[in-house]
Amino acid sequence: MRHIATLLYMGLVFFVSSCGQNALDSSEQEAPTIAITQWTDKMEIFMEYETPIKSNPIKFIVHLTKLSDFKAITDGELTLTFIHENGERVQVKKNELLREGIFTPIATFEIPGTYNFKIDFSSENVSESFDIGEFIVHQPVDQIPAEEEGDDGGISFLKEQQWKTEFRTELVRKLEIHSSILAMGKIIPRQQSYVEIVSPADGVLNIQHNKTMVNPGSFIKRGQVALILSPPVNAANSWIEKVLEYERSKNEFERAQNLLKKQSISVSDFEKIKYNYLIQKATYSAFLADENSQNALSFDLKKNTLKMKAPIDGIIADISVFPGQKVMAGQKLMTIIDPELVWLKINLFEKDYYQIGQFPGASLTIPGLDSLIVLDKTNFNVVSKGNFIDKQTGSIPLLVEIKNPSGVLKINQAVQVELYTSAHQEELCVPKSAIYEDDGSKIVFVHIEGETFEKRIVTTGGSYQGWVAILNGIEDGERVVTAGGYQVKLASMSAAIGHPHTH
Repeated sequence: MRHIATLLYMGLVFFVSSCGQNALDSSEQEAPTIAITQWTDKMEIFMEYETPIKSNPIKFIVHLTKLSDFKAITDGELTLTFIHENGERVQVKKNELLREGIFTPIATFEIPGTYNFKIDFSSENVSESFDIGEFIVHQPVDQIPAEEEGDDGGISFLKEQQWKTEFRTELVRKLEIHSSILAMGKIIPRQQSYVEIVSPADGVLNIQHNKTMVNPGSFIKRGQVALILSPPVNAANSWIEKVLEYERSKNEFERAQNLLKKQSISVSDFEKIKYNYLIQKATYSAFLADENSQNALSFDLKKNTLKMKAPIDGIIADISVFPGQKVMAGQKLMTIIDPELVWLKINLFEKDYYQIGQFPGASLTIPGLDSLIVLDKTNFNVVSKGNFIDKQTGSIPLLVEIKNPSGVLKINQAVQVELYTSAHQEELCVPKSAIYEDDGSKIVFVHIEGETFEKRIVTTGGSYQGWVAILNGIEDGERVVTAGGYQVKLASMSAAIGHPHTH
């Protein structure tokens, strides 16, 4: 009986020790995963693979992203080249994708030791090389270095998620930046570039004469006919009446000259007739010139019509009348605006007004326009600085003349203005789109590696041309999320940390 018990005890000890050894072996054979992330000017590579062991097939999970649009590659060939320290070469090619953006080549190494690892990718649209560097193949399992316990506080946002959203990152960089103040502004017409054409007399826009009337939004050249006015049935208050008055005063003046020679009229009466004639002549000459005149108004003697011409080059901003309509003297007919030069009226608060001095430039943010409009001494000029404070708004007006050759700026458009108030100085900067608000703090999302991000609280400084100075919170050479940050923020609220996907 005691013999049986002894055998059972020895068997139990053997079983326990065997299980413990198996568990230890299993633990020892669990090789840590290596992750590599590199960026070039054209591409990003994010790659994962288990620690290489001699004679064990190693599967490389390679994610490739085009930095032109931050989307996955869709075709191409991947070449992995390993050169051992003794000169031996191992090369693997793969031209089939597991799915968009992902190659999964497999390599086996029979010689342990250190290799130099390089990856080449080529496709019709983009080609790139990545120098991965040192690649160590281990021989016995027990020589594999233990995996260091890292901080699992990173935000996981997978490549498949990045590729399917509007996502982008950019390098933090040092730029020469200005201090600035923010203000609201409004685009208004420049006085010399804004004309309202008003009817000088009663008349009718005869349909026959206005078949080719200019349209709103069309361009019109100086001297080009915009409208043609015909006289009303009743000539009262029309240019016909003015023509008749001129002809009558002319005939009366010529008759008075003959009477004066015969001393049949007093000098006083002659001067009165002469004075009336000169007034009517001036009106006729300036207002009712011949049809070849470049004046804004000209009288067609043959057709008895009044041609109203554009006094400036510009765009027809609006037309208030239609062919066939009767118009009255003084009635507004159309507006012409030359958009090449416009005025920007900026409303400054008193505390900001005394900071601007001779400001070196500004930038404009327009809703719906992705890029900023940058102003410097070559495309703007200060027209006037206000010398009064508006009682209701407490602001001081600043008027700036802006070149607008592309016509991007529209009259009466509201814009956000960033006025630069100092000489530039070098600062570490991120794009303005990289900064988010979070519980009252300003944050950025730093791209640590391919699928891992970190939320950082930052302190901001001045801004310039869409870039914001960061006083602390990030380092030179790091990458920050500039599009898709809200998706990363949502991912940070998830309990799933790491890479919960397999290939």
